[in-house]
Order: sequence, then structure tokens, then C-alpha cells
Amino acid sequence: MKYEYDSTGLVTSYISLFFIIPVVLYMIYAHMFTKKTERYTCACTNCLSKRERKDRTFLVIIPVLVAVSAYLMYNICTIRVDKNNDIFNPYEVLELSEGASKRDIQRTFKRLSRLHDPDYFEGPDKEVNEVKLKEISRAYNMLKSGKLVVSKNEKHHEVIAIPSWLINNGYYSLAVYVLVFGVLFPFFAYLHWRKYTYKNRLGLYYETMEMIYKRMHGECTNVFIGIRVLINIIADSKELMEHCYKRQIDVKGYIEGNYAVPLRESKKITNGYSVLIDHLFRTKFAHPKDLEFVQKKALAILEGVKMVAFLTNNRAVLDNAFDLERMIVQAVPDPSFAVMQFPYITYNQVFLNKGKSVTDLAMAINKNERKVCLHVYDTLPRKSIRCKDVVECEKKSVFNFKIELMDDLRNAPSSEGSKIGSGQRDGNEIKNDEQNASESIDKNSNQSTNDLRTGVLIRQEGELDYELLNTVGSYRHVPVHAPYFLSRAIVEWTLYALYDNDLLPETKIRFSDFTGTKEVVLDIPVKEKSGILEIVLVCDRYFGCDVKRKVSVRVV
Repeated sequence: MKYEYDSTGLVTSYISLFFIIPVVLYMIYAHMFTKKTERYTCACTNCLSKRERKDRTFLVIIPVLVAVSAYLMYNICTIRVDKNNDIFNPYEVLELSEGASKRDIQRTFKRLSRLHDPDYFEGPDKEVNEVKLKEISRAYNMLKSGKLVVSKNEKHHEVIAIPSWLINNGYYSLAVYVLVFGVLFPFFAYLHWRKYTYKNRLGLYYETMEMIYKRMHGECTNVFIGIRVLINIIADSKELMEHCYKRQIDVKGYIEGNYAVPLRESKKITNGYSVLIDHLFRTKFAHPKDLEFVQKKALAILEGVKMVAFLTNNRAVLDNAFDLERMIVQAVPDPSFAVMQFPYITYNQVFLNKGKSVTDLAMAINKNERKVCLHVYDTLPRKSIRCKDVVECEKKSVFNFKIELMDDLRNAPSSEGSKIGSGQRDGNEIKNDEQNASESIDKNSNQSTNDLRTGVLIRQEGELDYELLNTVGSYRHVPVHAPYFLSRAIVEWTLYALYDNDLLPETKIRFSDFTGTKEVVLDIPVKEKSGILEIVLVCDRYFGCDVKRKVSVRVV
């Protein structure tokens, strides 16, 4: 068996189309049917000036792939036409119709042989008739042997799907082969291996997680882990230390001079720390690329902090981590300045009027700005928790506790804007919730929930949860009003429980905003004595939206 390279490019074109067409179809389908995240509709100056970067990958790659596919299909069609013209038909050469008898074939062959005998011609005609006589002899032999149609060149070779031009330029081809498979491919394989070897599922280095644990339980034992310490942990992480920044900035003198807020010592200040402080105080010295990187990594590191806080039963760190997460999303320098999350409310206003509500601060700005500010305040996501007031269970057991999460229509916007940033609701609201919930929960008290697992959300159909693999509800991706946060952000909630002020990590659930009523069943371990079960629902993106509910657990 002889082999030849794909000189025409037909085989190569078929193989290339085999891989390109599925990619094109998938990209078109994904672009057409993927739900796009909506933008928060706000008329404030910062939202209008925020540049929305469009993903132009689809607009660039798809036309290129379509053009390549069209060229390959044209090449295939052209080569197939040429091949059809290259077919040798013995009936056409002998001027016979298909199915002619052997006698007609012999008679025609003798007649055409005498007619094109080169001995009767001279000059160019002699050469033409020699070629014609060869074709006549070949056609007669084919029909005589029963082999009807073959290619004119009669080559019976296996075609290797390697273009001939690649073989003709052997040295260049070898250089490209060594560069791709000897250098680039091993390099990207190493990066992929390193990504999954040195980083966890949050995308953080294990060294960063080890540093978080040591800061919380080694160097800072019995010390309240405040927000400033968490900012230092983020700044000292390997992710921010090793990043190549577009711009080096120094904001220490500016922040301390204009805001009277002390920062770290100069020798401990890194560029990542300066970029994070620049974002929180909205000074706009850092490069946008640096800001976006630090914002994303800071939120990822805070997820690691919350994970360690849950596992080590450190509620103070957990609360500070949630506050710092909201500070980063809303670009707020401190939880006491939480009202800065609303448009046109500045640092100086809050500093000079501490304790005043949002509506009081909004009265100091003009009418149009006040309308925009109060619109954002009125559209804050508000939820409520409904559950039983008292639960009875056996000693040292695990009981299934059902709660309901829903939109809080009773907690309508009011002039009590000073509640923003407090992270909880007052006792009267909780008491009212308990009274309104008793009838609804008692109706379903006979329903057995022993077969339900921890964190399973029921009575909803929709998308998948962040951490659970069951369908848990008709979620809605509600955009967050965060003009200083360069990435897209949606409203997210975190639900967890405490028993006698001890965190229960197995009850933690995180999900995006939802519509209607959501039922949650939690497995609560019971101690020897009666205690207080506290259910906490935290909004990860806004201040002042957290909800807490306390339940009395009686051990019988």
C-alpha cells in the first residue's frame, strides 16, 4: 500500500470542518439563549458615568470561524468538481452506450483503432492520435476485464491528512511543532496543574488560607478581629502581594490628611493595600484594572475568612467579614458610614450628621438628587423570617426545623433610615413577626420532615443553588446598585443558624434573591439543656437588610 500527502487539501478540509462547525454552533446558541445580567436602573451621576464593557469576543471569533468554515466548504466543493472531471469513463471513450454487448465493443474497438492509427498521421496529429489510441486501448481493456470507472491517473494510494505545503516547508514546520508542543503546550499544562495544586476551590493559595488561620488563631489569639485587621489580611495575601499592578499609588498622606483616618505604618503598606483603601474612600487614584482585580480577590479572600470563622465558631470575625464584604461592594470606608451606599450622600455629610436617617440626609441635597437617593433606598431587598416561637425536642438529638423566607412587605421604607448599617431589626419587629407567623406555621406543623436533609429547600422549582445540587427556587438575578464596584454584582443572601451563640456550619446556605415564599429545613443538633436558636439571614451586598429571628428550644 502506497501513501501520499493531502496535496489537494480535501481530507484536511473535512477534518477541520468536523471540529469547527460544532464550536460555531455552540457559540451561537450560547450567545442567543444565555440570560444577560440586567443593569441597575439608576440616574445618579456615578451610575451614568460607569463604563459598561461589552464582551466583544463573540463578535470577533464568530466571523473568523464562519469565514474559515466558508473557505473550507468552498475548497471541498471545488476539489470535488475537479475530481468529477477527472473520472475516466470507457463508454464515453468508445462512443458507446452503457450496457453495450461484447460484440459491439469489439467491433467499435477495431474501427476506432484503425481510425486513430498514428502511422497514418504526421506531425502534431500523430502525437494526438497516439494519446487517443492509448485511451481507446485502455477503455477496451477495462470493459473486457469488467472494471468500468477509475481515475485517469489510476493511483490507488492512502491519503494522509497532512497538507503538502506543510511537508514542503519542513524546517519551518519542525520549528512550529517544537514551539507549540515542546514549549507552549507544556507551559500551559504546568499553569493548569499549578492552578489546581496550589489553590483551593475559591481560587486562593493555600498559603493565604494558612495565613488567615494563623492571624485568627495564632498571632491574634483572644484579640477581636476588627475590620482593619481583615483589611491587613487581604493586603498581605499572596494574591495581592505578587500581582503586577498597572500603577503604583500612595494614599497614606492624602487619607490621613483629608479624612483623619490612621492607616498602617509606611513600611507595611503595599500597593494592594493602597488600592483597596483608594477604593473604600473613593479617591480614584488607582488604575481601573488594579481596582477590579483587588475587588474580586478581596471578596474571594473574605469567603475564605468566613469559611474559617464558621469552622472555628468565631462569630465576631464572621460579622466583620460580612461588613467588609458590603464595604467593598458599596465602596464605604466604615460600617458607621453605611448610608454612603445611597447616591449623593457623601463622607462629609455622614461625618457631620452622624445618627441621622437617610431621609434626613437626603433633605440636604437638591430635589432631583433626593429623588434618586430615596429611589435606591425604597428598592432595597427586604426579607422576613417566619417560624415557630418555641420548639420542643429530646435531649441530645437532631431535629428538623422548618422556616419560611419571604418578601417583607410589612417592613416598608420609612423615615427610620438610621437602621441602615445596624444589621438587625428591633425587638418589636421580631415580636410582630412571631405573632404573624404562628398561624401559618401551625397549619403545617403536622407535616413530617424527618426525611429531609440539612439545608434542603423545598416547595420551589427553578435554578440550582450555589452549594446544593437540588433545585431550590425561582431565583432572580437582581443587579446591585454599586457604581464603584467595577464587576457585575447581584443580590445574594446567606442563611445560617446559631445555638446558644455557637455557630452551626452545617446550616449555612447561600443563594441569590428569590420571589415568593421559600421553605428551608435545617437539621439542628440539640444539647443537654434548653437554649436559644437564632436564625440569621444576611444580605451580602447591602447594609441594613439583615434579618434575625430567635427561637426558644425546650429539651424534654
